[in-house]
Amino acid sequence: MEALVLGTSNCVMRDGFLKYFREHARCGVTTRSIGGVLSSTGLYYFGEVRDQHHDYAIIDYEINDHQAVNAGLTTTQRLEQNLCNLVTEIRLSGKKPILLILPSLAHLEKPSSVELMQEAFCQKMQVPYFNVTAIFRAAMLLGATKEKLMRDSAHMSQSAAVVIGQALSECITEMESVISIESSMTVMCHKTHRILASSLVKPERVIERGSSLRTAQFAQIFEGESLLIPIGENEVLSSIMINNGAKGCIASFNNGNRTVSRQLIMYWDTNNPDVYNSMHVDFFDELEGSKNGIIMKLEPIDYLVTERLLHGRPPLPGRYGELQIEGFLVRSQKETPTLAPYRQYPELPLSLEKFPSQKNIITNIIESLKNS
Repeated sequence: MEALVLGTSNCVMRDGFLKYFREHARCGVTTRSIGGVLSSTGLYYFGEVRDQHHDYAIIDYEINDHQAVNAGLTTTQRLEQNLCNLVTEIRLSGKKPILLILPSLAHLEKPSSVELMQEAFCQKMQVPYFNVTAIFRAAMLLGATKEKLMRDSAHMSQSAAVVIGQALSECITEMESVISIESSMTVMCHKTHRILASSLVKPERVIERGSSLRTAQFAQIFEGESLLIPIGENEVLSSIMINNGAKGCIASFNNGNRTVSRQLIMYWDTNNPDVYNSMHVDFFDELEGSKNGIIMKLEPIDYLVTERLLHGRPPLPGRYGELQIEGFLVRSQKETPTLAPYRQYPELPLSLEKFPSQKNIITNIIESLKNS
């Protein structure tokens, strides 16, 4: 049995829940996760692994999606459409989705609009989900503290991660042990695909970057240069995957009728800004394609920026004028009805924390915190 993980920083931490899931799960684990990204990243990465065999696809984007809504950069409606597109793609590939709702300090006491949307989405789409935030709230009513449950504003403590990782593996084992029924539903969704930037430049402009998680090819372009992105009239440019260890630059995007611009400077550490790290950047103001495609141009540092980014940074002195681009996520403008298969589990609720195997999960969380 194999599991694919599409998520954020909680899924790549060395002592996060995924470490303990790996230790207890009766399956192999492949992760395609990046810290600080939104749910559209799952669509980008899924284009890379769609044809690989995985029994389950575990999804985790609630925390960053919630931050983007709070910042006024997107809406729950658009995020729900991201999930609908992703879950449908997962199901069409033969994989079974599981949605995680992980906690952050910002909504430990009261559900966020994105948490409520995701729960309702899972009920509507019949997607099994694991609301860890709800578990933490219940534990707090019995005396657990935020300081013990969370290591910082967006990541659960190691003691809590041990319990959650093991619980998730137990739930998958339980799903495998009961009778399931093959069913199907028709959903309205947008088709998506990736355009790899390495296919748009000369070979000498293609560079390879890698980490312990993944290696990819990037197109290197500099201030003053342009790139033609072949995005058609019935499509929109949805996002871009870059190396935020590059110097960064303001980029304009023009379809012949309209121009938008973004400051693509995304380093995390001012002391080590050149460290390689992939970053998937959403275009909240999506640009329509045209019969001639979209022209991307790297602009001077004083160029007018039309859209701010969730994790944008100001340029550092002497560090400007280069982008390293892995690819672009493109989606269709129109929704199309799609018949997608899914599995029903008559003996189990949709909410994993209510599985019979998890009747003591809150007690287990509290005991683990006592020993920390």
